Amino acid sequence: MSDREFLTLNEVADLLSLSTCTVRRLYPKGQMPKPLKIGRSLRWRKQLILDWCEQQEGEPIEESRRNFQPI
Repeated sequence: MSDREFLTLNEVADLLSLSTCTVRRLYPKGQMPKPLKIGRSLRWRKQLILDWCEQQEGEPIEESRRNFQPI
């Protein structure tokens, strides 16, 4: 896995089992990592989201989520 893999808003929402509205509400408040803005698109580094999840839980993220592959 490349540490340069990026996720879209929909992919982040799917990975976190949240709605896209919730993701859009959390990142401006600093409650989750901020995305990179590329043109008019938002992208998150996959590894940054996975690391953030582990920090929230205090334990490693389950392997099925770590190997998440967007459709």
